[in-house]
Amino acid sequence: MAKVHYEYMPCEKDCGYCMYANMSDSKGIKIYCREHRGYYPINDNCRKQRYVERDSRDIEKFLRWHVSTMMGQVLNMDLDSKPFTSIRILKDYASQDENLKKYVKLYDSYGEWIATGLFYDLDRTKIATSLMPILYKVSDLIDKNMMNEAFNEYSKLVMLLYNRYVHTLNYNSPSQNKVKIK
Repeated sequence: MAKVHYEYMPCEKDCGYCMYANMSDSKGIKIYCREHRGYYPINDNCRKQRYVERDSRDIEKFLRWHVSTMMGQVLNMDLDSKPFTSIRILKDYASQDENLKKYVKLYDSYGEWIATGLFYDLDRTKIATSLMPILYKVSDLIDKNMMNEAFNEYSKLVMLLYNRYVHTLNYNSPSQNKVKIK
């Protein structure tokens, strides 16, 4: 089950349910307001809010983050620019490659957990800043169509963060094959 950051979930009087909110134009948890012509948190509200019925599942999709997305969120960067768009290309590539598919499934399981660990880390800005050069290197490799090299570099980044947050895992008995997040 995907981790949704419900701490940002808007209620019906907030920007996420406003007709002026452009959900497709976002910067992390900030969405573009056509009325005020700026970016505002999805759970913010103002007196000009005009309620529009919106499916909460669409908002939940907006609040799911993986590793690179969380790094961009922490640093308040535009997630619809490089290197973040390159990571989407890499994930699509890996999903189609028979040898890499199993790693994509692992990433879907652990990526959101690692992103959550980064979000709650008191040094998150320092960590995200220090890892951005790796994301840019991955993006450059993707631009050069060096997909396997890009995948290896991104894997190193994910493993660095996995190792940092591994202490929060609580394994059940081996027969259950489940992982609990504290």
